[in-house]
Amino acid sequence: MKKTAITFLIVSASFFVNLIFAQNSSPNYIPKEWRIPQSSDFKNGSGWNNFKSNGNPMPYFATGDFNGDNIDDYAWTLIKSDNSTWGVFVFMNNGAGKFTQIYVGGKGSDVNNPGTLYTGPANNTVVTRMGKGENICLYDDNENLKSKIKTKYDCLTFGVYEVGANSIYYFDKSKNKFIAYWGCME
Repeated sequence: MKKTAITFLIVSASFFVNLIFAQNSSPNYIPKEWRIPQSSDFKNGSGWNNFKSNGNPMPYFATGDFNGDNIDDYAWTLIKSDNSTWGVFVFMNNGAGKFTQIYVGGKGSDVNNPGTLYTGPANNTVVTRMGKGENICLYDDNENLKSKIKTKYDCLTFGVYEVGANSIYYFDKSKNKFIAYWGCME
């Protein structure tokens, strides 16, 4: 067997082992009152079911260097253990087995609340990583440009299945939180 075929098999096996782990158990950094989505959360007609059928088995999980320390961090859409709500969390990895939890936002009824990402079910949402070096913009309520930056590290994106562009969340180190940006319109 050629080296490339062996490498492909190892990478593929590693991906599937990680996928099985992620769907069947929770890493120790996941808060006890929250859970990782399970196969039962992939309801017929949901965005997650459609993502899965298109080859993306984990639309509720993303990795990236979200704070610029050159260590992969983990973003999850988690479901409350009692199924009452869901939320998007980023777990900043210090590289020594310790994680800092940052709540980005979640389900809510007040769309004007910055913590409300979407009022519907978790299984119609998706989190992804956007790479560094992208231009992103911050606008005021009247769509006037407040600031434009070029990202120095990865961003988290959050979107709703078949509902426009994803929101971009860039980590502000000075505030220790994610700030919502948009792709620049200019």
